[in-house]
Amino acid sequence: MKDKPVNGSIAFIAPFAYPLLSNEQVGSTGGAERQFFLFGRELAKRGWRVSFISARPNHSPILSDHGFSVYHADFSYLGGSKLRMPYCWATMKKANSNYYVIKTPAHILLPLGFFCRVFRRKLVFWAQTGHDSTQIRKGINHAGSRMQDCGLKLADIIVAQTEEQKVGFEANYGIHADVVPSICSSLNSQVLSKLDCNDEKPLDLLWVGNSSANKQQEVFFELAKLLPDRTFAIAMNKSDDKRFAEAAKEAEKLPNVTFLGAFPPVAMEGWFQKTKLILNTSIREGFPNTFLQAWMNGVPVVSLNIDPDKIIEKNRLGYVVNTSESLKDHSDFNDLARDAAGYVETLLNDDAIRQEMGRMAVLYVNENHLPNVVVPKLINVLTV
Repeated sequence: MKDKPVNGSIAFIAPFAYPLLSNEQVGSTGGAERQFFLFGRELAKRGWRVSFISARPNHSPILSDHGFSVYHADFSYLGGSKLRMPYCWATMKKANSNYYVIKTPAHILLPLGFFCRVFRRKLVFWAQTGHDSTQIRKGINHAGSRMQDCGLKLADIIVAQTEEQKVGFEANYGIHADVVPSICSSLNSQVLSKLDCNDEKPLDLLWVGNSSANKQQEVFFELAKLLPDRTFAIAMNKSDDKRFAEAAKEAEKLPNVTFLGAFPPVAMEGWFQKTKLILNTSIREGFPNTFLQAWMNGVPVVSLNIDPDKIIEKNRLGYVVNTSESLKDHSDFNDLARDAAGYVETLLNDDAIRQEMGRMAVLYVNENHLPNVVVPKLINVLTV
């Protein structure tokens, strides 16, 4: 398959990607931004003209040596007046790309769609969570959800992370979506390919996420209380100031917990190499980047609810605590922690099982998520 298009120019719209684009070890970022950065870097290597449209804190300079251009846009409306929303059009014109790609925030699909219609460019919506393919979106207000629904009708290409999302788009919207698996690589361009997962690691369990209620950080802390002899670390992006402060305060009370807070993306990679297990306590997700970051380092996952396309179960990449459709009350964090504790202890007490799952994880990533596997699929979706 030839993967160099005739008109290969693409702009990734990622308001919160500054920590990845600036080459500075400051701030933190999420999975959506990480995916765009890694795909963008690979497309640039293949001859595409890649641009990023991003906000920048305090008007700091954005410097990039990753093979693509970076443009600053005013996304201040995300926390203020919605009258500023159309201002990103001017930046989109500067990027002058054939394709404009957005994951989050999905409600800006609508103004982006109008731009692409006016200037005859292609709009690509790349689903981030399972709720993107449904018409029921918890945590998103009615206006934002309606804008997303209307914006979906203007999108030229829909990209799904999983088969589950693909089915959801077809069932709920009658829209065709193409599956492009998430990309797995290190930010420093190194990819783990060895299968030696026997190294002793100083940390028992790592939790990585943001401070939204969806991530259920409370379960992590309840688990740390249940297992006082185990070592825990929590890295958290500040999406909710109050919940972030509560997490920092709670961590201070627990001698077996290290609170990393908002940790720089490149530096964060080292913590995935130090831990024996990753814990996911989210209510809803798409395909968590933390899974791939764990698996590329031979680290199994203990997931409370999330198992995209049943990958963990099918490939023995860890344990899923709640496998039934009917989950327990999300507010009973101690009960949920008790459910997870048995799986965590099983893996921490049995090195052979944990290391075998680690080897299976590396094999799974190498076969399904490395750049040379997933980037040609993306290019095919964009250009065919």
